[in-house]
Amino acid sequence: MSDVRSERIKILRQYLLEDEHDHFSRYALALELMETGDMAGAVQHFKEVVSLNPAFLAAYYQLGKALERMADTSEAAVIYKQGMGVARQQKNAKTESELRTALDSLSDDAE
Repeated sequence: MSDVRSERIKILRQYLLEDEHDHFSRYALALELMETGDMAGAVQHFKEVVSLNPAFLAAYYQLGKALERMADTSEAAVIYKQGMGVARQQKNAKTESELRTALDSLSDDAE
């Protein structure tokens, strides 16, 4: 792991010690963990982001991708569908379409 990435992770963890409900810092930490290959850690933090702020659409996509990398495509599909529902409520057609594409790619990969 690069020194820069390691330092970013350390800073983000410190932010979360100060405010465990900071969903944006938690999301950023999850992204950093994904980049290091720590999918289990990333999934844990993305799930917490979705729990803290169910309207934060980007977390659904990234959580689904992390689950895919862990070969948990059934849970990834559930997450993509949940995110699509939230996007629909927010009238966010672009994100709904991105989540639909991610969901459809799971079916394509299974074939």
